[in-house]
Amino acid sequence: MKTQNLIKIVTVSTVGILFSTALNASSTYATKMTDLMSKDGRTVGTLTPGTKLDVIKKSGKKTKVRVSGWSAFGAETVIFKQVGKRIILGILDESIISKVKKGKSKTDEFESTWNQSSFTGWVKTSNLNNSQEKIWNKADTLFKQRCGGCHQPHPAHEFTANQWPNIVKAMKDRAGLTSDDQWLLTKFMQNHAKDMK
Repeated sequence: MKTQNLIKIVTVSTVGILFSTALNASSTYATKMTDLMSKDGRTVGTLTPGTKLDVIKKSGKKTKVRVSGWSAFGAETVIFKQVGKRIILGILDESIISKVKKGKSKTDEFESTWNQSSFTGWVKTSNLNNSQEKIWNKADTLFKQRCGGCHQPHPAHEFTANQWPNIVKAMKDRAGLTSDDQWLLTKFMQNHAKDMK
């Protein structure tokens, strides 16, 4: 009798641990520029490095994820992290815009309308990491190596999230950044900018 009760307790505890782990692993992050695919494997968009994704399910070497953010009226193919900030989470193909789920709307300081937007798709599991910190650490190393070679690097909090894309773009060739490096560095600097608390 005691053995049966002990087995029940261990079983319930194990299920509780597994359930808790599943809940904690419900978010993941794109490690680099990552194709977002439809169920049939067709590329329908691109996710940028460091983008937070909700995990829906895993199947083989692919994971179904949801990207959520905001899209500006007239620019529905781009999903941004916040209203008024040019922190791009994903760029979608125009052919699937009708499948983007819309939520509430907001107006920014310039009277532009923004809509909550979310979209689901499949990504290669190998392009995901459950730790955004590891992605930002890689970006920080890249920043110190490439941006500190010619001058004292500017700290991320020196500029706003909307200023950083043009700064990184202007330095891309001189710093020897690949397109993927440019996206990673841009997202890192934006997420640590002075107006991102």
